[in-house]
Amino acid sequence: MNIDKKLNLRKQTIMGVNWMSLYTLSNVLVNLIATSILARLLSASEFGMVTAVLVIVSFADIFGSLGAGPSLVYMKNLSNKDIWTAISLTHIFSAIVYLTIFLGAPFLGNFFNIRDFTEVIRILGLIFLIKSFSVVPESILQKHMKFKELSIIRFLSLSFIYSIVAVSLALNGASYWSLVYAHITATLVYSVLLVSTFCLKYKFKYRLGFNAKSCSNILNYGFGMTLANVVSNFALQGDNLIVTRLLGEAAVGIYSKAYQLITYPVNMIGKIFDQVFFPMLSSVRGQRNKVINVYYKITRSFSLFSIFVSVIITTCSLDIVNVYLGPNWETAAGPIMIFGYSFFFRLSYKIGDLVSKSHGAVYNRALRTFFYAVLVIVGSIIGSKWGIQYVAIGVSIAIAINYFLMTSLSLKLINEKWSKFILNLLPIIILYVAVLVIANIVHYYSSGFGSMFRIIIILFVVPTSMIILIMTIFRNYFSEEKNQILNVAKLVKRIIYSKFYNRNRDVNS
Repeated sequence: MNIDKKLNLRKQTIMGVNWMSLYTLSNVLVNLIATSILARLLSASEFGMVTAVLVIVSFADIFGSLGAGPSLVYMKNLSNKDIWTAISLTHIFSAIVYLTIFLGAPFLGNFFNIRDFTEVIRILGLIFLIKSFSVVPESILQKHMKFKELSIIRFLSLSFIYSIVAVSLALNGASYWSLVYAHITATLVYSVLLVSTFCLKYKFKYRLGFNAKSCSNILNYGFGMTLANVVSNFALQGDNLIVTRLLGEAAVGIYSKAYQLITYPVNMIGKIFDQVFFPMLSSVRGQRNKVINVYYKITRSFSLFSIFVSVIITTCSLDIVNVYLGPNWETAAGPIMIFGYSFFFRLSYKIGDLVSKSHGAVYNRALRTFFYAVLVIVGSIIGSKWGIQYVAIGVSIAIAINYFLMTSLSLKLINEKWSKFILNLLPIIILYVAVLVIANIVHYYSSGFGSMFRIIIILFVVPTSMIILIMTIFRNYFSEEKNQILNVAKLVKRIIYSKFYNRNRDVNS
């Protein structure tokens, strides 16, 4: 790779991080506002109904593309035959999946014992047919790091349009149908915008085609990805399945909102790195020093973000519920606090996913994720005997074990030692404990104030204490972060001085 190509890759990566960060932050903010409004318009049972349906939809959606999208991103030399074959495979498998869901809907309705489940899943299942148009265009844009286009399209459709439709219909008494039609509308807009952008940008004719060699290459990698994604989805959705089946739609409505609050910050940073660094690491795999350097940078970034989020959530769980969802959802505070303590493991095992995908170790990833899925389901079943709070404990234990499994895999793939990794992790653990103690002391002495005020105080205390500790006690370990803080401080000082100097000069003149 020549120097120009290296600089171009670096520039594209930085731009990708910036655009994905902007999209993810905007998406989280819009969804937080929309969910906060909807939580006051819809009951936990109504949310639980749609959650149960979406669990099934998420499983079926994996088979709708059979890993065609990630296969295109992974393949180095891509031809039109590969793209046309991927389009054909996606449409064929999506149609088969929808037909299966349509015919099997009554059985699923009886299994979950939820009223109107059959009708809802048949209508919401139309997402498969609509989404089949967007799989390939999305993958090609991601492969070429067109994150600006992807970010704008995702925000307009999956965030803005979805929120407007859902809130509007809920205000007019549409009950859980407001969420169903919002999902369908958002997916339709997303697919139309993606296909249009893809065809116009690359002057590509969207059509069906088939090539035996292309099909073999796509399915070879795609089947491994599909297997891994199915198992991964059991790990991510297995608890919702168990809670729905054993505790009912109201319980899964509360539980899913607690877990969703944790996934917001996970998605905020996890998706950014997955979308941006997966294609980048795929392009430099085999260059050990570069991969290890990126690995430790991502680990450190994830760790600092985890400390910030985890301390705030565990300290202010009840306050967050009162402000975010309202007083009718206070039973969600317990699971939220428990998931807060496991947040580091929940976010950081994504590093192992990223490394395994970029190195093509999809079957090794699938094996570990299968074990994780089993742990989630077992933990959920055992915990369900005492309620959703104990389900959260069982799932959190599974998350922690999965973190160590995926870290073991990633260290093996990049040929790094556990001893070096643990030494790099120790200062992070000490920093977390110190910040957690400070936050809990401040929260205790501010108990006489309202929920919003306590959240604001903790939002100030946590980053402030982190910065002070990084600049003093942990300055040697976080030297790069310390320099970044100093650079930001110098920039702010320069801006303030410039404005103050110019203002005084204007007054004196």
